[in-house]
Amino acid sequence: ITLASRAPSYFLNSSNFENDGSIRALVEASDGSFVITGDYYDDNYDNCMITKFASDGTLMWTSDIYADEYTSSSDVIETSDGNFVVVGDWEDYSTYNYNAIIVKFHSTGPPIWGEQVGEEESNTEFNGVVETSDNGLVAVGEHDYQDGLIVKYDADGTLQWSRIISLASYDVNAREVVETADNGLVISAYIGDNSKGLAEIGLIKLNSTGDFVWARRVSGTSDIYGRATCLTSDGGFVIAGDSELVDPEDDGFILKLDSTGILEYAWNIAGTSDERIQSVFQSSDGAVVLGGYNRDSVADTGYSMIMKVDYTTGTSSWARKIGTSDREQIQDIVECQDGGIAFCGYTDLGPLDHDSVIGKTQHDGTIPNCTEIETDTPVITTLTVSEQALTMTSSASGLPYDESG
Repeated sequence: ITLASRAPSYFLNSSNFENDGSIRALVEASDGSFVITGDYYDDNYDNCMITKFASDGTLMWTSDIYADEYTSSSDVIETSDGNFVVVGDWEDYSTYNYNAIIVKFHSTGPPIWGEQVGEEESNTEFNGVVETSDNGLVAVGEHDYQDGLIVKYDADGTLQWSRIISLASYDVNAREVVETADNGLVISAYIGDNSKGLAEIGLIKLNSTGDFVWARRVSGTSDIYGRATCLTSDGGFVIAGDSELVDPEDDGFILKLDSTGILEYAWNIAGTSDERIQSVFQSSDGAVVLGGYNRDSVADTGYSMIMKVDYTTGTSSWARKIGTSDREQIQDIVECQDGGIAFCGYTDLGPLDHDSVIGKTQHDGTIPNCTEIETDTPVITTLTVSEQALTMTSSASGLPYDESG
């Protein structure tokens, strides 16, 4: 359903994708279209899908991933050949164990190849994927709720190498991966300090063959969750997420680290209640654009939010909020070729409960003639965190890798 009348190429559309849809990630394709991935409930099972929209938000095609059980997707990218890759996991309801999946789709929708990673009586998932400079693919995730998992494939889905990332007295869950200018890989991870019972952030660098280079952690006196990572033009990194370091109700934050993982800036972002940042990119002018949501579960209110922040000064040039219910969530944002901002997530703005939403705003987060977007006023202050070197181990995973169709 189209929610408002607006100028061409800027839109806000919602759909339930058959039943109770949830979009997790999107990418702008080289032809200006948008491809999203997410989950929906159908015939007593959760399935995941990949869907393509034209540049004006018109639906073009949808393909599904079925595994006869629960299937979930986490990330999607366009590859250099114009096709798309989705990663996620599927659950065997007979054992309640998860296997990670990676599937490549043709630009017109049909699957090309798929692989799964896992073993009986264990749990494995993929959370993020990147195409490397040699046209290969690196997928990252978690194995058995305690170790990070990094797997390298060639362009045809053939395994090249795999690594388990372990840390004594910590649980490691690799969430996102980027390729650096030297063809190395930097992985951001949730790390759980089992001795303190706290969530922390890990930043891990491997070389192009999967060997360990360095690792650093960011921690505080309360939980801190890094949910999104991007490369910056100076070779460093921005990590965004949420923490309880300033407010027990959760605030958003952004961290800027240099190319070796040394902390340079840290900012707390407070809204009217719980604030969570889910996605980040660096715009062409050097500032970062953040996407996420604000939620007051007691008052049953909230909104999705998009804002632009200068990470060197902690100032926001603009901030927008979308919707008014506690179900509004932006899960992913990307900068478009024309300078606009595309986003996806959940909404209550549509006709059904918990609909999926995809939209595109102008460069300042607005949509002409759209009354669902209002100005937001976040409060940004300095954030105190500590950053230290980590001693981690990287070893061959030894997990079975099976072609899944």
